[in-house]
Amino acid sequence: MVQQPLNVTLATGATITFGAPLGMSNSLTFTIKNTGLADLTGLGIAIDGGFDATMFTVVTYPVATVSGPFGSTTFTVRFAPTAVGWKIAYLHLTSNDPDDNPFQITLWGRSLDSAHDSDGDGLSNAAEFYLSALGFDWQVSQPELVNAYFAAANSAGLYTANQLQALNVGTPLLAKDPLSGLFKLTIGVRKSTNLLDFSPFPMTTPQTTINGSGELEFQFSTPDNAAFFRLESK
Repeated sequence: MVQQPLNVTLATGATITFGAPLGMSNSLTFTIKNTGLADLTGLGIAIDGGFDATMFTVVTYPVATVSGPFGSTTFTVRFAPTAVGWKIAYLHLTSNDPDDNPFQITLWGRSLDSAHDSDGDGLSNAAEFYLSALGFDWQVSQPELVNAYFAAANSAGLYTANQLQALNVGTPLLAKDPLSGLFKLTIGVRKSTNLLDFSPFPMTTPQTTINGSGELEFQFSTPDNAAFFRLESK
């Protein structure tokens, strides 16, 4: 019998799905168990399916002979997409088994990106691939896990694109004082440790100076392990 994952038995003709972003790969290990009394011999693997088949590679092969009964061996298949979309190939496992020779498995592979969320749980396919060590699965809707991840993201030092863009300084519009004929530019610094709440961070002397190039320099220290500073002008 063939299992993937371990202890999940496949029937010949079964479908296995892989997923990986372009430039990355994903590998799955299959287990072959000999449930008969005689040795299972002549084990061999071939993958076909045109151009798509080039993206599936057998990276470890099973041993040629598996003793019976209760002997086992494994083989590993890697999917490394080189083009977007779904890919399909066919794996043929040959042996002396009179019932399933060859044993066939359909291999589906999808290139994962940040623009699609197949399971609809609010996290993209590519993000769930990179976060698989935390239990994320791009094929399984996990809204509670996704919500917990976003709720704790700031405390873990992770921030959204909108939060980072909030640090950008717009172009100030300077108005001339009609009495003095002078322009006044006011520059201030605000500090945050979570990108949500900003408080004034005054520039004081002698830490604030004008350098030889006529540029304002502000030297300071902060006790925080990580902090964000936003420059504001008007």
